[in-house]
Amino acid sequence: MAALGLSTRALNALERVNVVAVRALLRTPIAHVSHMRGVGNKTRRELVDVVRQLAARFPDVEPEPPPTVSGEPAVTSLDLIVRQLVPDRQARDRSSIASAGDEAQDDAREPRVLRRLLGLEDLPRPAAMGWPSQTVVAGAEGITRARVGQIAGKARERWSRNRSVGAVRDDVAALLEREGGVMTAVELREALLLLRGSTREGAQRARVGTGAVRAACEVERSLASARWVVRRAGDVVLVARSEALADWAERLGREADRLAATDPLPSPARVVEALQATAPPPGVAPVAPTRLVRLAAAASDTAAVSSRLELYPRGMSAERAIKLAHGALLVPELTEQQIRERVIVRYPEAGGLPRRPELDGLLATTGLPFAWVAEAGVGRGAYVLRRPEPLSSSGTPPIERLPTVHHPPLDASPEVAACRQLEERLQRSAGAGGFLVLTAETRRLRDAERELARRFAVEVRSLEAELIRRMREEAARSNVTWDVVLRADAVPADAMDLRLLVLVDRALGALESALPTDATLLLTNSGLLGRYDRIGFFQRLRDRIDLRGDPTRPRLHGVWVLVPTDDPAALPAIDGRAIPVIGPGEWAHVTEAWLENRHRGAKNGVPAGASA
Repeated sequence: MAALGLSTRALNALERVNVVAVRALLRTPIAHVSHMRGVGNKTRRELVDVVRQLAARFPDVEPEPPPTVSGEPAVTSLDLIVRQLVPDRQARDRSSIASAGDEAQDDAREPRVLRRLLGLEDLPRPAAMGWPSQTVVAGAEGITRARVGQIAGKARERWSRNRSVGAVRDDVAALLEREGGVMTAVELREALLLLRGSTREGAQRARVGTGAVRAACEVERSLASARWVVRRAGDVVLVARSEALADWAERLGREADRLAATDPLPSPARVVEALQATAPPPGVAPVAPTRLVRLAAAASDTAAVSSRLELYPRGMSAERAIKLAHGALLVPELTEQQIRERVIVRYPEAGGLPRRPELDGLLATTGLPFAWVAEAGVGRGAYVLRRPEPLSSSGTPPIERLPTVHHPPLDASPEVAACRQLEERLQRSAGAGGFLVLTAETRRLRDAERELARRFAVEVRSLEAELIRRMREEAARSNVTWDVVLRADAVPADAMDLRLLVLVDRALGALESALPTDATLLLTNSGLLGRYDRIGFFQRLRDRIDLRGDPTRPRLHGVWVLVPTDDPAALPAIDGRAIPVIGPGEWAHVTEAWLENRHRGAKNGVPAGASA
């Protein structure tokens, strides 16, 4: 082929479809050449011209379709693709294989070897990521590694002619392009399962995904112009567009292991800063922070990612997980299942929480002020908060609230004057209704929630808890197990299955319909709206207050949205997505001075902020 003087792109395109000799090119129908996938028009025209010239030079070579696997049409589902990877012959058990002749032994062993190589069948010792080496398979089968290599080579030749495997290879190349050029085999497996689907559940579903990825990689690495490389890094299998990107992913994994082992856990901002210090190869575009953290965790040996982009150790103790998630647990009443869900949502790879009554003791050990009340939770039992003081694991000092005085001074410092302005806005909004977004420093978010709930007649609702509950209900109504939903959610936000987002939209619709219309709502824990890119939900609520939405729907009295911020002057946002507010009249910052009641209080009989 090199003697034909073709361009590099043309040679690469032919090699990807296993056309590596002039005779093979002549036997390829010209219609197939002119419609090759992933090839530009200029390259197609170049190849068509060459085929015509060769046909005139060698008229005795008749074109025919490229060899394909008999009875193997192009399919989409990974279940069907994996079925095409292994011959239909059933592998017998090892005793019957041993009693057969040499040729019969090889014939009977081949499917079993391939199934084990692809991770579709168990090995005596499980391989990392379900990706065993040829040496491991050879040891399990009692044959030489060279023989496994022969079986794999024969299979690669067959898979290279399989149109469905070719489509999977194109999918892998596109996924690598989108995710910064490097992914782990597990990430590719989950992405392909979401993209192409499988009816399997649990471990069988994972095996199908792994088998498809392994077959695509086996074919690609046999090409001289492979679009990616595969590397084993300890127990992690990396798939990267270059060796340099694989090196970078390994370094990220080591840094993630170090960060996850830190006590206390570093903040999300510190995690991103540390990972960004591990520079990618020259010429590689910067990776988004969310993808950077998830790649580092996937490439690590011990790290996992929380919903807040923290890095924590896999299998982290239930006690530590509860301590770290305490901010989401400090609400007046929670059922046992709600506590479990709130912890799992934040730390999905932590150790499991025990059931009652062991959970009672664990909550007491962590300092959470809960008491189990059998009559709570609509008679089904629930944990009830006994006191409002939060557990502080971060060293943040508690708010020292000043006692209120009846006649605060008229003149005050600018700080106290700002508190009074905020007080007036809150009083007006609580009475007349309206839409108001309130920001508070992250370390004071729970203090703000408690003070607002104590001072004003608001109904506190955790959007995260409400949304998860509604999603569970909608999933059950659609006969979808919760495990399936969790798997669909365990991918980067920009790779989510549309079916998951449809489920989220249905759950939000049900949540909105159930909101009370006669009270001011204080909505907290809104992070999932940012993850699912559903910030527009707040616009719908505001429209129902202003009656600009559907006039047939009941009007909401008022909605307050409380969100964390690290910059009091910044517009309110969730996960980097701005909350739609119409001017400064629809948002305000809850200052620490307001939480300390300086605008209405006195210390040692002296009003706060009084002029000397």
